[in-house]
Amino acid sequence: MMRQPADDPVSRVIGLCHRNRFAAEYIWDLLVTSHHHRLEADGTIYQLSDDDIAEFATRFSSEVEPEFYHSARRKEADQELH
Repeated sequence: MMRQPADDPVSRVIGLCHRNRFAAEYIWDLLVTSHHHRLEADGTIYQLSDDDIAEFATRFSSEVEPEFYHSARRKEADQELH
């Protein structure tokens, strides 16, 4: 049976990362750097397989990191204007 997007743990964890840069860095360190397969957040336990973590790492690099880079660049530009 194919998982529905709402049931996809990687999409949910990526969603958590979009909320907050510090949370994103913590989640990256926990799952990718420390090789944990379990994350508890917002009262939900996410159990991720090796494939899920590989997908998370790929999506984090392409979806989450650029968002934070652009946000930082916007802040720098705003500071230069004031």
